[in-house]
Amino acid sequence: MKKSLLSIVALLAVSALSAQESETASEGFKKGDAFITGSVSYDYTKNDASKVNQFSVGPAVGYFVSDKIALGFSGSYSAIKSEGITYPSVNKTKSYSAGVFGRYYFTPANKFSFFGNLRVSYNHNKLDSNEVADRTGNGFGVQAGPGINYFISPRFSLQTSLGLLSYGSSKTKSGGAENTSTGFDAGIDFSNLSFGLLYKL
Repeated sequence: MKKSLLSIVALLAVSALSAQESETASEGFKKGDAFITGSVSYDYTKNDASKVNQFSVGPAVGYFVSDKIALGFSGSYSAIKSEGITYPSVNKTKSYSAGVFGRYYFTPANKFSFFGNLRVSYNHNKLDSNEVADRTGNGFGVQAGPGINYFISPRFSLQTSLGLLSYGSSKTKSGGAENTSTGFDAGIDFSNLSFGLLYKL
């Protein structure tokens, strides 16, 4: 069984509130506008051998320095717990990231707009396990890709983004040993597709 909770589900609740917003606000963006956005997800998977719980949240705040360019800060947190059913195993992984991003909106003043997104982040993760040696990792990543922004009210909009290009470097410590790795990915990977809700301040 698998259950997913994405921020797009929460849109049903906030859309009811958006009907009561002030009519002085207009859809779209312009220089001087600020926004907060993010996504939340929860997954639960169970089979005959194991069960896995995963939770993640990714908030961000941005500011339009011009009519088409927004700069901002973002972060994320995720926790994964995997438990064996047929054998006694418990693996817990916690990941954190903090970074900056830049966006270019092609038609920011419109209800609907495409944007390009570039994000640079610092990442940290830790694995606690009763099967293998505990492991910690630190590194940085760069990700670029397109996105879509669609206003459902003067202040609320739906947001979808997809990572097409990514580069990462990390150093991992496990049982006294260290390992450094780097990687570059290019192409459409829908596991990097994210949905979110944006609120214009």
